[in-house]
Amino acid sequence: ESFTDYFLGLVELDVYSLHERDKNRVQFYDVSLARQKEYQVVFVAGLLEKVFPMQVREDPLLSDWERKLMNGNREHPLAERLPRQNIERFFFYLAVTRARERLYLSYPRLDFEGKESLPSFYLEEVKRLFGDSVPVIRQNLARPVPEISEAITRREWEASVAAGLRKAESREILMQDQLAELSGDPQSRERFLDALKTVEAKILDEKILKGGYFKIEKTSPTRLETYAQCPYRYFADKILKLKEAGQDFRARQKGSLLHYVLQQYFDPRREKNAKEPLEKFIEREIEEGLKQSPMTWAEPYQEALDRRELFEMLLDFLKYETERLEASSFKPGYVEYAFGNPEKGEAPPLEIAGAGKKIKLRGRVDRIDTDAAGKFALVMDYKRSSGFKASDLELGTALQLPLYLLAVQKNLGLAPLGAAIYSLRDHKQSGFYCEGIAKLFEKEFSSRSSVPDEIFRKTLERAVVFAQKFIKEIESCEIPARPRDCESFCPYDAVCRIEKWKLPVILEEIKSEDRADPELGPMLSSQETEEKEKT
Repeated sequence: ESFTDYFLGLVELDVYSLHERDKNRVQFYDVSLARQKEYQVVFVAGLLEKVFPMQVREDPLLSDWERKLMNGNREHPLAERLPRQNIERFFFYLAVTRARERLYLSYPRLDFEGKESLPSFYLEEVKRLFGDSVPVIRQNLARPVPEISEAITRREWEASVAAGLRKAESREILMQDQLAELSGDPQSRERFLDALKTVEAKILDEKILKGGYFKIEKTSPTRLETYAQCPYRYFADKILKLKEAGQDFRARQKGSLLHYVLQQYFDPRREKNAKEPLEKFIEREIEEGLKQSPMTWAEPYQEALDRRELFEMLLDFLKYETERLEASSFKPGYVEYAFGNPEKGEAPPLEIAGAGKKIKLRGRVDRIDTDAAGKFALVMDYKRSSGFKASDLELGTALQLPLYLLAVQKNLGLAPLGAAIYSLRDHKQSGFYCEGIAKLFEKEFSSRSSVPDEIFRKTLERAVVFAQKFIKEIESCEIPARPRDCESFCPYDAVCRIEKWKLPVILEEIKSEDRADPELGPMLSSQETEEKEKT
């Protein structure tokens, strides 16, 4: 038994290679075990900060300096931590000196959360040592398929050729040769033909169709936006509810807390203590908000970080907004204005015709600013950092703001001036405004964001038509694999059946269909509107 243990221990400590039929095969080694090996080509992967080299920290209770003092001439000295840094550097030296001809140093650009990775400082030392003589290859993350020269498997090769054929500049003899070579394989030829077929994205199971999963009596602009951006994501999230319950939960809680404090500050019905410092107000309202909707943290430091982040963001924004409102013709008239559930004391829903019946829309407007005469309304939607893109209005993926304006016009009798996304982090408003009304208030509204009255009216009408269109498609159980706005880091990417290389083609098809729709039609340009007004 002791011999067996001793033998197995020796096996674990050394490296053994089986050379039977191992020619032209990739071999993986831990860097500490590769000291006796040399290869023509070596790849050193995972060169990330805190990974290679590993992060080395002193013991918080007994530092290296204290250990050194205590060790003296002890027979069994306490191990010091910081010398491990030299060992990590030695391991890197081992790794790079295993290559005879070529050495590749690599690291992933994004981590598992889709955030930019921090490369190891060893890479910076290599750059300083060799300068510009070391070629750097960066993967284009926006490219859904590899280049033909980078394709390894046959499926990658097929996808690369198919994507290349979609580009006009790539349709040359080389591409034709690639296609001809692939078409010689029956399986590849079959897959190419399948890719050209239109996918019939319909649910046919009678039990599901009669289950009422797709029936809509009441919905919200936000849900319709989700469907507009990607029907398959809507199906996975809203119908199948595949998203994990805890996913983004803390972010939603922090957002709710921000909205609560902003509501307390801007509520025109609430009496304010003018002598109370703003810092004191924010701290008190954060505590009150946490009492109403408690948050849980795994570690005390996470709570401290979240509290500090919320406090600083609110303090910075409220100081800026208070000063801005003093010079503005518009003041907060309504905060957290809810509509859709009269039985709960909310305003009536916005009703639109759809699928042979009236569909009720519900929602909650973060803030409605009104002028001194109480005639015009400006809808505000708070976001921590994101902005508004005018192109989303024409594409039908930005329904919330125009539908909120229609609800405010119907329930409050206010003329819609415009709507904007208000970024709390950088204090920027981005939205769209009715040019004719905006001119009444001099230069308070950006001329770039102001649109002629006819286009403004058309924008609100098109939002209703888009809502009717999407409701009809949902109730007919249509889950087409045709996103209008495909997210780069979708939570359902693992089960998604949309081929990324088709996205530009799909989007052009959708835009063409929208332009051909007599109810939607193209948005009027400023020049067309001016000509129409002259006529």
